[in-house]
Amino acid sequence: MRRGGLALLVIVTLAAASPAAEPREGVHQDAPRLTWLTPGFLPPDGLVTAGMALSRYSPEYDPTGSPAEYSVVQARLYGHWTPWPGVALSVGQNLRAWSNYLPNPAWPSADAGASGLGLADGDWRLAVAVPGLPDWLGLVGYAGSNLAVGGEDLGEGATSPEAGATLSLRVWRDHALPEMRLHVSYGRRWNRNEETGFGANLGPGPQPWYPQYPDAASSGGEANNDVRVRGAGLEFRGGTTALWLEY
Repeated sequence: MRRGGLALLVIVTLAAASPAAEPREGVHQDAPRLTWLTPGFLPPDGLVTAGMALSRYSPEYDPTGSPAEYSVVQARLYGHWTPWPGVALSVGQNLRAWSNYLPNPAWPSADAGASGLGLADGDWRLAVAVPGLPDWLGLVGYAGSNLAVGGEDLGEGATSPEAGATLSLRVWRDHALPEMRLHVSYGRRWNRNEETGFGANLGPGPQPWYPQYPDAASSGGEANNDVRVRGAGLEFRGGTTALWLEY
């Protein structure tokens, strides 16, 4: 299955900083997570953030020999907490709905409804920053996993850990233009649904969401369906606004 289409993301955030926090005046507060990436710069300790993100996208797949698309809407509730300097915890929970789904009659998902709604897996991630670096350079290591609470097809059905690191650079921080940041990330995810995999249309409904991996048997062993995660991001920050692009 190949995912295509344009995702529209709307984010509503509430933040409260304790007296111990030291926010940078005139610059939108740092966050311990963008959409997928964990950036190399963490917020000051004492910052608590809660919010909701809404996204819509159209997975493209091949049900009967011809390309087809259906619509997915996802709501994500999330929270961030920085209990100590250089340490941040992120937690999120997803709810998904889909419509116009057309399965292949030969798939196990052939009896699935054209639309549906359900609770998906959540996730958590703990990030720790390397101290003593210059203010234009950030390096963070992170670890976490999914929270296997999702329903059939909406959830992975197993808890899969992950770990990685992100290197970030600040560019023209004191320039008249908005501050620009560059992020490069590398990690590994140990997929744990070895029996059936996930995201390969092996269940009664569509699975157009991350992660997508085959079962261990067809991969040649349990280690062969694990994935390496590479990411890059371009971020602009200024005033009360942050804009970023991730790949």
